[in-house]
Amino acid sequence: EFSPDSKRVAYVAMKNRRMMAVVDGKESDDHQIVSETAFSSDSQRFVYISLDGKMGAVVLDGKPLKSYDRVTSVRFSGDGKHLMFLAVDQRK
Repeated sequence: EFSPDSKRVAYVAMKNRRMMAVVDGKESDDHQIVSETAFSSDSQRFVYISLDGKMGAVVLDGKPLKSYDRVTSVRFSGDGKHLMFLAVDQRK
């Protein structure tokens, strides 16, 4: 996908049966599954959801946030300054 300003590009690739996000030619860490990729409205930030084992995580600018039992619907706010997603954490 292209960033909103069309200056950046990102896609999901597979290598050795593992998936990764590739942003501007730079490969992310590999994961079982990579989904829901998105650029922020100012094209500066990139986010995706990763799945490894039974845990999912939001990966923002190449850095994983907290792991959850389930995570989905990742979105940036209209101004690109905030991130929201739906997550389930059943750990005690």
